[in-house]
Amino acid sequence: MTAPHRVAAIDVGTNTVLLLVAEGDARAPVAVVERATITRLGAGVDRTGRLAASAIQRTVACLESYAAIAKEHHVASVAIVCTSAARDAQNGHDFLDEAARAVGSVPRIIDGAEEAHLTFDGALTGLDAEGELLVFDVGGGSTEIIHGSVEPGGASVRAAVSLNIGSVRLTERHLHSDPPLPVELFRVRSDVDQALSAVPKYPTNELVGVAGTVTTLAEPQSIRGSRSMTPRACMAHTSHGASSSPCWLALPRCR
Repeated sequence: MTAPHRVAAIDVGTNTVLLLVAEGDARAPVAVVERATITRLGAGVDRTGRLAASAIQRTVACLESYAAIAKEHHVASVAIVCTSAARDAQNGHDFLDEAARAVGSVPRIIDGAEEAHLTFDGALTGLDAEGELLVFDVGGGSTEIIHGSVEPGGASVRAAVSLNIGSVRLTERHLHSDPPLPVELFRVRSDVDQALSAVPKYPTNELVGVAGTVTTLAEPQSIRGSRSMTPRACMAHTSHGASSSPCWLALPRCR
């Protein structure tokens, strides 16, 4: 029997490093292994503009373990991309050298526009969606908002933005108390409002949330039917919900 063709993808984010080992058709891959490890590569980057040595060490150790998993599953190739923390840091390219040694593949730092388009493609994989929709990904260092459509001929992106707001960036910038003080939460909301003020209100009946922030917020409750929401409304729900109950946010779809 011929061994299945397998590939691996690694996403090195500000807070989390993701691994996917998949096989099958590129448009309908089957996950073989999925891992998510918090390494906080972007710790302190918003303040210092540099990746800390300890953060690099944690992340490289994670990449070494992922490389071992990929080898164990006989993957044909490994693609590795780095996002907000690596592209913002002055020493981001130094990290690439260590990452390449750990994985055996050359990593790429992708810009916000490419990250947004990849987020849109990934969100639609295996999702039964049609018509106009809005995809958003609240990451550790940045937030991507993508307006697109799914038609019989395929999917297309109509507009995409990448904003320098994320869970790690905003936490380090404003949240210094446990639990956070009202004034600290006000500052978070102000940053979110300011960043979203330039984002258009896209017409859509479908909202798709990607990655850990939205799945964590949605997990304690059942997901209700879809409704029309703007990025501003959605992010406002997220930030206001943090001050009272994490169950306040209702999302029609979480990936």
